[in-house]
Amino acid sequence: MNRLLVVMVVLLAGCSVTPDKVSDEQIELRVLQQLNWIQNTQIEINKPLTLSDAVILALKNNLEIEQARYKNLIGQSALNNAMFGFLPKLDSNSNRYVRNNDGGAVDVLPPARDKNSSSTTISWSSLDLGQAYLRAQQAGNDLLMEQQQQRRVMSRIVREVLSAYLVVSAMEQEVSISRQTLQTLGEMLKQAKVLEQTELVDPLVLLQYQEQILGLRVQLQDVEQEFLSAKQDLMVLISAPSLDIPLEHKGVNTLGLNIEDIALPDLERFALYHRSDLMESMYQVRNAGLEIKRAWLEALPNFSVGYSSYYDSDPNLRNNEWFQVDLNLAIKVIELLTLPAKLDELEQKQALEKLTSLANAVAIIGQVRAANIDYQSDRLRLEIQSQREKTLQEIVQLRSDRLSYELMDELEVYKAKVQLIIARVKKAQAHSQYQSSTLKMLEQVGVDLFPTTSNVASNEQFKQTVEAWLDDLPVRVSALLTQRTPPLT
Repeated sequence: MNRLLVVMVVLLAGCSVTPDKVSDEQIELRVLQQLNWIQNTQIEINKPLTLSDAVILALKNNLEIEQARYKNLIGQSALNNAMFGFLPKLDSNSNRYVRNNDGGAVDVLPPARDKNSSSTTISWSSLDLGQAYLRAQQAGNDLLMEQQQQRRVMSRIVREVLSAYLVVSAMEQEVSISRQTLQTLGEMLKQAKVLEQTELVDPLVLLQYQEQILGLRVQLQDVEQEFLSAKQDLMVLISAPSLDIPLEHKGVNTLGLNIEDIALPDLERFALYHRSDLMESMYQVRNAGLEIKRAWLEALPNFSVGYSSYYDSDPNLRNNEWFQVDLNLAIKVIELLTLPAKLDELEQKQALEKLTSLANAVAIIGQVRAANIDYQSDRLRLEIQSQREKTLQEIVQLRSDRLSYELMDELEVYKAKVQLIIARVKKAQAHSQYQSSTLKMLEQVGVDLFPTTSNVASNEQFKQTVEAWLDDLPVRVSALLTQRTPPLT
């Protein structure tokens, strides 16, 4: 026996575990798999991209949404598994043993050398039933929390897609004019190069003329860069393969949301009723209360009923098969003694969850107010940019109507045109930012910014659902925010 113990110790000592880094081949395999997934999931788009197309692609291809969906499925599976706790316990075993010695001299009935035995036991206890019920309730709350998290993720992703699409659609027309003006300035620069050889214009004036044209081109190139960056953000969100995909939209009026008539206190109150993280905290408080009930149940006397059937092949037995019924009452002395301390801990945890929920509510009020500041600021910026664009339009008109006798006079006209283009771009950006702030405010107060996709049998039905949701969004949001919340009691 001692030798066997020594051998086991030596074997265990030789089986120590050391860190095993991934190999270059494993890294290469992982990279290939990821690249293949990216290439296989990219969708070819051979028509102008509408707003509904962008939302559909984001809902289909976003990995965060897919992760949230899997968490929701896991929560549903956990709830289903928790329901199995209501079933009685069923244990079945069989055994065979062989011995190599005889009984002693005083054994009247020596034990059999080769014996088979089996038993089957079914039991049901009040503690198991109670714990199963409470665990199932907790699993149900966990599932509801996962649904709130999925709701939050989908709302954020759709808000990001809508905002990115609005930026691109607002800038697109102005960028087209900017590109034409950029081409015209390039031609003017070539003409200036020709004038250098004629000596009809002062070389210093020509250099100043060229430098200012280059400055105007830089400004227009910055506009182009901003547009391409915004479009790239949109393409990433919808997993599109190229920047060359055209958009089909209604310009700055693509979405048409307006919440100017909703007072800030109403928005704050609406947020307290509808924010998903506050709903999630309610389920966490529920689960903390269920933990207290489980502690009480764990300490209560446990009553159990069991039925067992046995078989034993021992030839010395008079009955080789028999059954047994067990009625058991267990009083848990230690659990009862430690229950007050355990309850104190769990009650503090429940109080912490309630305090966390209150802290979340205070933070959410702050978020709504911060979003309202951004919203009001963006609305004012839009008004100022609109006034500036109108003023520059008048300046361009006046300069264009005046006669030009000098090279620099023509340049002043194009300076005004470039300023007008930039002002229009800034106005378009201000308009899209204003709508994005509206979407952000809606997200902060708990308005769901994604369509219901249940019972959608095909891609065509999905597209129809999203398009109908987008068309109805302004009316639905207005009706939702103006509905009366229940009075406080």
